Amino acid sequence: MGDTNYHAATVTSSTITVKPQSYAVLSHFGTWTGIGARTARVDAEHTKFVKLMYGDTEIDASNYTITKGSTVITLNESHLKNYAKGMHWFVAEFTDGSSEPIRLDVASDSKTSSENLPKTNQTQTKASENKKTLPNIGDTNKPSSLIISFSGILLISVFFYILKQRKNNEVN
Repeated sequence: MGDTNYHAATVTSSTITVKPQSYAVLSHFGTWTGIGARTARVDAEHTKFVKLMYGDTEIDASNYTITKGSTVITLNESHLKNYAKGMHWFVAEFTDGSSEPIRLDVASDSKTSSENLPKTNQTQTKASENKKTLPNIGDTNKPSSLIISFSGILLISVFFYILKQRKNNEVN
């Protein structure tokens, strides 16, 4: 026996696109002077943490610890000794997105082994080296706004250049 009012149903599929979450960095690793560990904090639930990346390379989990308090990432001193003097950028990946770049400055060249330092592609390394500072929480000056502004100015300049060339061609 069944329901005598049975009607066939049509099911259509739909696609739901979920934009990955971008988590703010509450505090960067800061400057490492050759002694001790360095800690950064990301505004994300620590249970969603998946991995820490340096360029295209995943940092082995034995080289850092994760604790709650948002997500607190502590790089071990033994791992930090692998980085040469200069600026280095990391990204924390979560189940639903990733952090903004997390900055580490190494004050002295304490690099002990180039074999242990994760390799990155040159394009990403150069792009990271060009970044002078990251915006603070609440800053409205974002690099994308600057790029859009310069693009707009460039587009307007090209438009007026073309108009001037056409006007010059009509006069001649």
